[in-house]
Amino acid sequence: MSNISPEVEQQILASIVQGADVLDLEVLRQIEPGYFKVEAYQWFVERLKVRSWEPPDKGFITQLLLEVKDEAKRAQFKIQLDYLYDLQLTFTGDAAETFKAYLSFCVVNATLVASSKGYHNSQRIDYWLKDLSEGVDKAKALLEDGSFRSVDYASDFDNRVDTRMQLRDNPTFSPRILTGISGLDLQFVLRGSLIVNFLAPYKRYKSIFLNSLGFAALLQGFNVLHVTLENAYSLTADRYDTMFSLVTYDRVCGAYLTQAELDNMRNMFAWMKSWDNRLKIVKGKATETTTKDIFAELERLKRTEGFVPDIIIVDYLNILADSKHNKEERMAQTQVVWDLKSVADTYRCPIITASQAKSEAAVAERMSMDHQGKSVGIAQAVDLTIAINQTPQERDGGIIVLSPLVSRAEPITIPEVVLDSDLSRMLVSRSLPELWDHAARLHPYVGLGNEG
Repeated sequence: MSNISPEVEQQILASIVQGADVLDLEVLRQIEPGYFKVEAYQWFVERLKVRSWEPPDKGFITQLLLEVKDEAKRAQFKIQLDYLYDLQLTFTGDAAETFKAYLSFCVVNATLVASSKGYHNSQRIDYWLKDLSEGVDKAKALLEDGSFRSVDYASDFDNRVDTRMQLRDNPTFSPRILTGISGLDLQFVLRGSLIVNFLAPYKRYKSIFLNSLGFAALLQGFNVLHVTLENAYSLTADRYDTMFSLVTYDRVCGAYLTQAELDNMRNMFAWMKSWDNRLKIVKGKATETTTKDIFAELERLKRTEGFVPDIIIVDYLNILADSKHNKEERMAQTQVVWDLKSVADTYRCPIITASQAKSEAAVAERMSMDHQGKSVGIAQAVDLTIAINQTPQERDGGIIVLSPLVSRAEPITIPEVVLDSDLSRMLVSRSLPELWDHAARLHPYVGLGNEG
């Protein structure tokens, strides 16, 4: 968008001088006179910037115009500016969205020009990329105008009631996602922009639990984005193959399948490919991939495939890079979890992740929030923290104990959820295959399916 019409310019400036709440002050501060084509508007924007965007009274325009020495131009400016004060505001909403898009283009274009000039002088590509990235972030912020505005609590009551009734009567507006683990589903409702954190020490099934949530959500008809950072795509896919097929992990990975098992898997995946909902796996880089990369991939998927996530899985929190590139680990982890909260709020879907517990958690019989690690920010930002506990005796018996530690929305009524696991089939709970009943109801077999 390299230009806008004079009519849009008129609606924007008229809304400003008439006091209509169309553009946020932070957006107005990014406007430069050169972004307007009409000379009178360029002159006027300069004056508005000096006045911190406080519009002058219509009667004061004559006084301001005295600095324009050319009498003919002064008279022309007067007519054009007086018109703004009397113009009927007919499409300010559309004009504001159009203008913000145009303003974002101008900001990115100006950044590109300035950063390219700097690159030619310094030959530092890292500086050029940094400047360009900051310009893009500023442009995105302009498009997201209005995220920080107050709401009058009393006046908003009817709106809150309407929203609650809509959610009650139309559960598909914000559907609940079951974990497939009854001890969790009896206590907690997984929907909206929740952040769920599985806390565990090294090598205690964090990734397998995250895979399990992706498995559960897909069978219930939800779109799943699975971001894997530490594990290879092949490992993540192999675990999903094991969960979906119920063939043991070593046999799936080693291709030691009977012909009947292979045929069943092919039928199952042919059936799954006919589903409307999808599981997308994206491989990032530990300590390098940021939420900006997640946003970018989600926007690409929406643009090219129409894919919008119902749940996002991030494997896992401690190795996702923070957007601010903090050098101190504690601050970096705090930033990461708030970055994830921004993703959840933007897409209005839960994010399931995991975090590394302190080393002493490996020998603790049951973990507490004291084992969370260096960042208290994680505890502050997440909505639900669940510890994955297991003593040596429980490990020998295939028992895993989930201990909810923090829950913002619902009370913790079952402090220990005991799971009978079968990790040879990547099942943290043997009850998970019962979720296939959801898939069977949602997707007719049409001659294909999970026979056997």
